[in-house]
Amino acid sequence: KYKEVAGIFQFLEKVLLCPEKNKGDSVELAEESKIVSLAQSLMLAQGQTCVFAMARNKARPMHRVLAQLAISVADLYSESLKYTPEKLNPGWKRYIETQCIKYQALAEYHESLSLKATAEKSSTGYGNELTRLTLCLNHLERALITIGLDDTNDQGKG
Repeated sequence: KYKEVAGIFQFLEKVLLCPEKNKGDSVELAEESKIVSLAQSLMLAQGQTCVFAMARNKARPMHRVLAQLAISVADLYSESLKYTPEKLNPGWKRYIETQCIKYQALAEYHESLSLKATAEKSSTGYGNELTRLTLCLNHLERALITIGLDDTNDQGKG
């Protein structure tokens, strides 16, 4: 469904916002085009999010596949950031950035679980798992900063 909606936004952008048909303000037309592109990109990201959720809910999750799906979702949210117009409410931009970071963290987490399974079989390679978990933690800390919940300024208070 999300892919279909993204296709509708693509159609709207090509047909209704076509510069040849609209002789209006080019700056306003560019902003409207960005909004439609943002909506299209967000629909694709949301669709991929649903695919990730379905894969995660399997009885036996395949962590390497989940990691790949999560990075795909993160890439789509990152792509959406390119289309954020100047007039967009800052909360939306923060939301998109946070979703991007969240799925980057999920990708690292699921990759760490995949590496853990490999390490348990061979009794080596736990360092790779820990590296991925550290990267996951770094992403989560960035997400807290993005949404304004970091406690780095409150550390000396008590």
